[in-house]
Amino acid sequence: MITNSGSNDFYGQVFTFFTNDLLGGNTISVGEPPKGSFIQTDAGFGIGGPIVKDRLWFYGSYNAQFNREELLISNLGYKNYSTTTNLFAGKLTWLIDRNNKIEFVGFGDPTSGNVFPDYV
Repeated sequence: MITNSGSNDFYGQVFTFFTNDLLGGNTISVGEPPKGSFIQTDAGFGIGGPIVKDRLWFYGSYNAQFNREELLISNLGYKNYSTTTNLFAGKLTWLIDRNNKIEFVGFGDPTSGNVFPDYV
């Protein structure tokens, strides 16, 4: 796996993404039931840089994803389904000498959601 790393310069990035049933095209094929509305939002940032120049660097990122959609359930109609995912990553790179380097990497993606809260 290749991951971002810190460097001797501080740097960062910010991003966001949004779509919904109006922007994303809510097409229906022949024989398919009508689709409900949906919203997807994705936003995050990353930052990296030196802790000790030429020896120790860090990089960290966070990305929140929010999804909400209406699902058509037989005999129940449309019911709301939503999830929230919090993606994060961190990396610490230590250059011990010119031939040896140690990298500590951590990832996480805890997700929570509700499925048909009126019936659970």
